[in-house]
Amino acid sequence: MSNFILDYSKKQTLQISNDAFYFLYYGEEPLDENNLEEANDVSEMFFNNFYIEDDWKAVDDSDLIECTFIPYIEDQADYDEYEDLTRHIQQQIKWLDVNHVRVWWFNSQTGARELQGDFKVYTNEYGHKCFHTGNQDENFITGKMCIYFLKNFKKRIYLKSRLQKSSLLFYIRLSSFSTTRE
Repeated sequence: MSNFILDYSKKQTLQISNDAFYFLYYGEEPLDENNLEEANDVSEMFFNNFYIEDDWKAVDDSDLIECTFIPYIEDQADYDEYEDLTRHIQQQIKWLDVNHVRVWWFNSQTGARELQGDFKVYTNEYGHKCFHTGNQDENFITGKMCIYFLKNFKKRIYLKSRLQKSSLLFYIRLSSFSTTRE
């Protein structure tokens, strides 16, 4: 199953008609059929759908709206759970088997993903599953290793079904609008 993420490196700021914008952003039917074609052309620019940022604005002395479109792309990352370490750094883990995980650090600002290594999962003296970054044959040593508790990780959520539904809804709106105008 594929997951989709927003690709901020490919965002595009466009000026589109007010009618096309309200169709794409709010789902309101356009008053003019040409604006429906414009909305369809914009939609076709983004293969896996898109997100419109909320900071859109009307262009002075025109009927245009300036807005930023951020495309969804297929997420190639292969991980099962994650933990946000900082605002922009996410630690991602993939379970290799019951007792081992592979760990990456993902920087959401740059899109860089760095492999940290494979680690043993063990249960500490308090009954918590965890792994540490030190020598895997040694017990955790305070001040020399980092320890991560698996109870703090969240399961990865797959968005594909939501994207498929919104694409289908957009297609239904387009087809129903064109059939009622004929």
